[in-house]
This record gives sequence, structure tokens and C-alpha cells, in this order.
Amino acid sequence: YQRRVHGKLPLEELSKSIDTPLRKLQITKTLYIMLGYFSNLYSSYQTYPEIFAPTIKILTDIEEFVPLPLRKRHTDLLNGLKENEMGFRLQRKPVMFQTHRPVPLRLYDPDIKDDRREKTTQQIKKVRRDHFRQAQKSIRADTRFLQKAREEEQAIDDKRRLDKYNQIVHDLQEQRHMVGEMELKWKRKREALASKKMKDAAKEHKKNMKDSAKEPYAKKPKLDKKSKSSDKRNNKKFNKVFKKGR
Repeated sequence: YQRRVHGKLPLEELSKSIDTPLRKLQITKTLYIMLGYFSNLYSSYQTYPEIFAPTIKILTDIEEFVPLPLRKRHTDLLNGLKENEMGFRLQRKPVMFQTHRPVPLRLYDPDIKDDRREKTTQQIKKVRRDHFRQAQKSIRADTRFLQKAREEEQAIDDKRRLDKYNQIVHDLQEQRHMVGEMELKWKRKREALASKKMKDAAKEHKKNMKDSAKEPYAKKPKLDKKSKSSDKRNNKKFNKVFKKGR
């Protein structure tokens, strides 16, 4: 009961059992089996060489110290790992930069200090700058002159157009005034004629009344058809003129 507590060995006996050569061989064999399992598990990864490179180095270093019963397993595992590593390394393509055409080097003039040449270049730059400024001034003056001329022409055209418009309006007003005066004259003439006709008709009517009063039983003379029609026309005209006068 003291040796086993809940199905577990005490630490002292467990350490003593591990120190035996048989246990060491069993543990080493288990490690080889686990390495083979992990090799198969990671065989599809592109980083296989980097994962197992430290393991291969350790296995190559302890190859001389492996006991005889496990030497064959050790060599088989080491050779398998090396083969897988070499296969992955051969499949890889090295990283390459993009190929470009060689860039030509610039050819510089020799740096020879020549005061005369520098002075001439400075003078040329100054003269060019002065010419450029003068050209700018002349261009600005020309643009101002052209703009002013355009504005003057536009003002003249506007004034001419306004004068034409005012003249047309004045002519129309004069024509309207003349037409109004003519209509007024005709209206006055028509009114005078109408009043004159009314007065004549009234006088003639009074005269006829007087004549009829003097001869009440006088027989009316027989009239022709032409005289009857003329009397009817005169009566119609009299009635029209009389109505207008009212």
C-alpha cells in the first residue's frame, strides 16, 4: 500500500526505474517513433527544411553514441529526414530580382574653373532676363491698347444702336400723332355733316308740316314708282341721321 498511492508509483521508485538501460532504450525508441510521425505530418509544408534542420544536426552529432539495438532505426530516420529536406530544397526556386537594362552613366564635363566663361554666361543670362522683361512689358502694353480699342468700338456701336432705336421710336410716335390728328379731323367732319343733315331734315319736316296744315283736304298728287322709291330712300336716310344725332 505504501509503494502504490492511487495507482501511481512514488517519485523515488520512478526515477530508479528510468535509470535502467531498458527504460532508456524504450524512451529513445519512442522518441524516434514520434520524430517519424512528425516528419510525415509536416511533409506537405514548404518550411520542412527549416523545421527539421536542428533535429537533423542533433541526430548526426549523436550518431556515434547510439546503442547497437537502435542504430538501424536511427540511421533510417536520419536518412529519411535528409532525403525529404533535399527534395524540398531542390524544388525551391531562388528569389530573383527583376531584370532591367543597364542604366548608362552620366558623362560630366571636366570641372575646369574659367572666370571669363562664368562672366560671359552671367552676362548672357542677364541680357536674356532683361529682354524677357521688356518683351513682357510690351506684350502687356499691347494687350491694354487692344482692350481699350475694343471697348471704344463697343461703346460706339452701343451708342449708334441706341440712336437708331430712339430715332425709330420717335418716328413711330410722330406717325401715331399724325394718324391721331387725321382721325380727329375726320371725326369732326363726320359730326359736322351729321349735324347739318339733321338740321336740314328738321327744316324740311317743319316745312312739310306747315304745308299740310294749310291744305288739310288737298289731294295728294299721284307719284310715279321712281318718285316713291326716292321718297323711301330719303326717309331712311333721315331716320339714320336722326338716330345718329340723338
